[in-house]
Amino acid sequence: MHTKNVETKGALPYKTMTDPLDEEIKNRRSKVDYSKMKEFDLEELLGNSQKNRKKHYSYGALDNNSRFLLLCSKIKKHIDEEWLKEQNSNNTELLMERHKNAILGKPTEVNYLKDKIRDYLKANKLEKEQYPSWYKNLTDAVFHENWGIAGIAQWMDLPDSSSAKIIGDRIYFLIGGKQVLKEQRISSKRFEQLRQALMLRDETKRLDENYSELYMETGERVTVYTGKRVAEGQSAMVFRKYIVDVLTFEEQARRGTIPGEFIPAMEALVKCGVRVAFTGPVRSGKSTMLLTWQLYENPELEGVLIQTDPEIRIQEVMPKAPIMSLIAEGEGLFKISSEILKSDADYLIVQEVRDGYTAYIAVEAGNKGTNRLKITSHLSNVEDFCYDLANKIIGVYGGSLDYHMVRVANSFNLIFEMVQIPGDRSQKRLKSVSEIQFDNETSEITYHRICEYKKETDSWCFNYSIGKRLEEIAGFENPEAFEAYKKILKALSEKYPMPDKIVKPVYSKIRSEI
Repeated sequence: MHTKNVETKGALPYKTMTDPLDEEIKNRRSKVDYSKMKEFDLEELLGNSQKNRKKHYSYGALDNNSRFLLLCSKIKKHIDEEWLKEQNSNNTELLMERHKNAILGKPTEVNYLKDKIRDYLKANKLEKEQYPSWYKNLTDAVFHENWGIAGIAQWMDLPDSSSAKIIGDRIYFLIGGKQVLKEQRISSKRFEQLRQALMLRDETKRLDENYSELYMETGERVTVYTGKRVAEGQSAMVFRKYIVDVLTFEEQARRGTIPGEFIPAMEALVKCGVRVAFTGPVRSGKSTMLLTWQLYENPELEGVLIQTDPEIRIQEVMPKAPIMSLIAEGEGLFKISSEILKSDADYLIVQEVRDGYTAYIAVEAGNKGTNRLKITSHLSNVEDFCYDLANKIIGVYGGSLDYHMVRVANSFNLIFEMVQIPGDRSQKRLKSVSEIQFDNETSEITYHRICEYKKETDSWCFNYSIGKRLEEIAGFENPEAFEAYKKILKALSEKYPMPDKIVKPVYSKIRSEI
């Protein structure tokens, strides 16, 4: 059965099929402006349905918008009444619980309601009714208008879109690295309905919060800004899918993210067990690069992955590897940190160092001699790395800034800085690779650039630099791989040379008493 889009001047497309109820609808175009389509409001529509029927005398004489909304209200009323009869109860709390679970995307409620919608449409010969073009089919349209996530539903089916936003009544999808305004709108009432359903899923949240981080049943993170946090009428809701591509180094090079000739060096560094940090702004490819690096780890080694959000599903990436995946943050992470640090894991991954708790556990692991340490961190300047992590730790645990900076410097060997290409945020690049060095004699922290991206030529240049700490760790862990790394870096620095670049930040000179 085929569908077609029918458009009117100033109106959004509506999906339609042959209408068995009214020949008049088939031959005319709707005059309604769907960009101003009101969000479904059951109470209001039920209150006006009798007036509408008296005014139009027949269901088929309604315009597309009113016809679809009336169909939604009739189906909702029918299913709610039928469900209460099945439960032999007038308990509306159970009904609301089902509605909440449907919004959250719980399969039992979603499948139940969709089956009931199909049954109703078939029994009443309404399978060919019209519905808004942003829905996949009529069943989905009715479900999401009544119980689901309204216009955001379309985004859930876009595999390459990592985020969606509601600002006021407007809906945006991130497509091709840009926020695209969609034709569908959402009312303040439906916004609040979504917010409350998500809040009720988490017992630690209060309904009067103006800022919340919440989760869908299917794992999407939802950040909500409302109340005093926003301008009047501009409440916002940000949906985030965890789209972390599982890419090999070769695929990263094919996409232009890393230099292909540097791949053997990166593979050698993985074998050497070096401690690495992947830094950069939001959506610069940090988590993807971390996961690429992790793919080359020995699958027999034991690991611990710590995340504050379930962004990396390591069990799907390395199903046979003995890696514990923990979800913890704040004081919850603090309570289990000592057990993690005393575990017999070969390495630790901190998916995002976002606060003092995550910074502390990463630095503590590095100072205890844990190699193969991997983290990501939102950081715009590489030379601020030691200061940033130390400052986070002080904010929670206190202590001397200099003392913690030295510990950070001794915990990591290399920083891989990621960036998005301006004007096309779907394109990522390895902006630089820097080695952290701490000189015990001069008490200086320095960053030695060994690889740097040149935007004007979309290429990379290299510099041969090997610090004592890196040589100690890598040379001991895997001498053959380390020799291969040095050989490759030497050749690249001769083929694509760059001048020595040693960055000494303002805090580089640590006080001698530290």
